[in-house]
Amino acid sequence: MIYRQYGKTGKNVSALGFGSIRFRAEDLKDEDGLWRCAELVRKASALGVNFFDVAPVYANGFGERIYGMAFREMPNPFFVSNKSIITTDKTADDVRRRIEQQLAIMGVERITFYHMWSIMNGEHYQRVMMKGGPYEGALRAKEEGLIEHICFSTHANADENLEMIQSGAFEGMIISFNALNYSTMLPAIQAAEARKMGIAVMNPLCGGMITKNPQYFEYLMQSGDETIATAALRFVASFPGITTAISGMGEEWEIIQNVAALSADPVSGRNELVRQSAGLNNQLCTGCGYCSDCPENISVADYMQAYNMRLFPALEYMGRALNFTGESQIKANNVLRTLRQNSGIVPKNTENPCVKCGQCEEKCTQHLPIMSFLDDISQMAAKHEYSQTQIYRRIADAFAKVPPDRIGIYPTGVYTDAFCIFLKENFPDMKVKLFDKNPDLWGKESAGLIVMSPQEIPEQVDVLLITHYLYQGAIYQELCHLEQKGVRVVKLHKDGDIPYFN
Repeated sequence: MIYRQYGKTGKNVSALGFGSIRFRAEDLKDEDGLWRCAELVRKASALGVNFFDVAPVYANGFGERIYGMAFREMPNPFFVSNKSIITTDKTADDVRRRIEQQLAIMGVERITFYHMWSIMNGEHYQRVMMKGGPYEGALRAKEEGLIEHICFSTHANADENLEMIQSGAFEGMIISFNALNYSTMLPAIQAAEARKMGIAVMNPLCGGMITKNPQYFEYLMQSGDETIATAALRFVASFPGITTAISGMGEEWEIIQNVAALSADPVSGRNELVRQSAGLNNQLCTGCGYCSDCPENISVADYMQAYNMRLFPALEYMGRALNFTGESQIKANNVLRTLRQNSGIVPKNTENPCVKCGQCEEKCTQHLPIMSFLDDISQMAAKHEYSQTQIYRRIADAFAKVPPDRIGIYPTGVYTDAFCIFLKENFPDMKVKLFDKNPDLWGKESAGLIVMSPQEIPEQVDVLLITHYLYQGAIYQELCHLEQKGVRVVKLHKDGDIPYFN
């Protein structure tokens, strides 16, 4: 196993990290199954893996417990990576309590790498860093010796990642990095390396998308003994500065295969070979960036990297499959959500800003029909009503002729948090109220609002907007009886929509 220095911490970390999010579903149903998972953790340790990553909800909420079972008799010394998230642990005290709970469940004296988890955007980051917030709680825990190093885990776009890296507040990070998004996220990797931060990579196989579509990724294989999976891991590990690639492994053969992949030097300069080979089927953008000087200031490379995703199966949302209505919706979801997540871009409107000068196509090393691809992206946005203008209009119509203090939102959650940020930026006069059926949340703050009971809805609001994307139909059935009491219940999304606020 290759071992690398984790930033400036002095710790030697295995190039392969163990992720606890992909244990087999059938092993999470009973005690015997949990012990089987624990044995996999020990197997990885025996083979040289020493970085073990977990979060409170991983493995159906059993991840920390599985680690606790495994840690009782680990074959070798190990490091623990764990997390807290702003949506549930909002204050310094919340984080302190979370850490105590995690230590007890896992049976360890301290957590090595503690992450401010799932930072989705700049606003989330600001809430993490505010006075009395989660970061302050992590600092206190570090002073007490309960954690060793404060890090962050990010799903933010490239520019927001750079802000967090350059803040100097963190010793390491977990970031999504793979053969599909490397050109977009490489500046963040390079910036973290320059600051001598530890860099753990999640989704090195793009959630299995690379292994499920080998026909598009054969260029990753640089030797005859490689599979697509091992080649993708070696590709990620070949970038300077990357400490460990975290792989979710639910089978013993996966552990053995992945350990073998990172038991020898992944080859210096390998990523350059891949860049030269990538996209030879003339369907994939390789992210070379030669098209970056568009006279209309279109981020052509970002659009083309996102457009790659049209070729692949439907992206999951928050770890769950979405019930799309057809191939068109799947492609649009993959392309437009990737554009937002990786580059922070939501089209202003559905008109294609390209003026067809052809400059980008002349410079494209893959000879891609970029102008046609940009047309297609605009058509996707129009068909699925995905643009800043259409989102704005949808919300304005929902709240038309309603007093600004008689508007309700239901339920709480990460998606609602992002929606509330949009409201604050675009509808500052609205004084919305937030409701959720979970009594543990009543009277507490979420998204800057105090959560109220559904029983209060008829007294408080005239319109209730359901913001949950996955279950809005079921939620509507639960709440439509309120219409008999004069409350208009509205679903934010139509059947053909793709998620706006993720």
